Amino acid sequence: MKYSLLLFLSALLISVSGCGSKKETTDKPATDTAKKNTTVVPENDKGTGASSNDTLSSGTISGLSYDVKDFLKSLIFDGKFVAGVQWQDKNGKNAVILSETDEKVKKGKGEYEDDWRSKELFGYHFIIKDGPAEELWKVQDFVKDCQFDITMEHMKKSLKVTDLDSNGIAETTFIYKLTCRSDVSPADMKLIMHEGKEKYAIRGEMEISLPNGEEYGGKMNVDKSFNKAPDAFLKYAKKHWDQFKTERFD
Repeated sequence: MKYSLLLFLSALLISVSGCGSKKETTDKPATDTAKKNTTVVPENDKGTGASSNDTLSSGTISGLSYDVKDFLKSLIFDGKFVAGVQWQDKNGKNAVILSETDEKVKKGKGEYEDDWRSKELFGYHFIIKDGPAEELWKVQDFVKDCQFDITMEHMKKSLKVTDLDSNGIAETTFIYKLTCRSDVSPADMKLIMHEGKEKYAIRGEMEISLPNGEEYGGKMNVDKSFNKAPDAFLKYAKKHWDQFKTERFD
């Protein structure tokens, strides 16, 4: 009876999700800005990236490290540092930074009006030079004006660097989830892959796993951008998606 009720509540996903707005922006070219990044990263903090012992599948990428603290303070980005990676390829010295803002709360106007919650999330690719770093691309997404439980976060250890087509230019991949919900309905999930400025994406929802073994959700929509990519890109992206798609409820 309990799980039947949960499944019934999950059908309300569309109406619940409508309480807030969610948007993923397109990648943006570098722009001049006077804003300073004030993020402080402890010496032993390597964020939530993968182990620095990760090996690349192929290609001529070198210097792969998920420790970016040496030059982090020189980069300009929004939000608080979550994870990062650096490497060397044909484009030079590269760094990808993932960040998130704190949850922002706007108080409800009346005694019976719930608070409104909003949160943003970012991804950046920088080319590191002697002078100011060049911003190669930027991804920005958010959940806005949510009156229920808000989720907007990078998936831990989802940030990866590969050279699947062995052309000496790395691909980067990361995954995040987002939702505004008051039940056990599936959260939205997005996988973002880049090779240079070229962007590829898979968008869908997480798969819910209940204690009784029941599962639902898990929709996956592959962006048509993969049609022009090497076959290895989509094969890798789907495998990476599957590693993070399940959300378990006790």
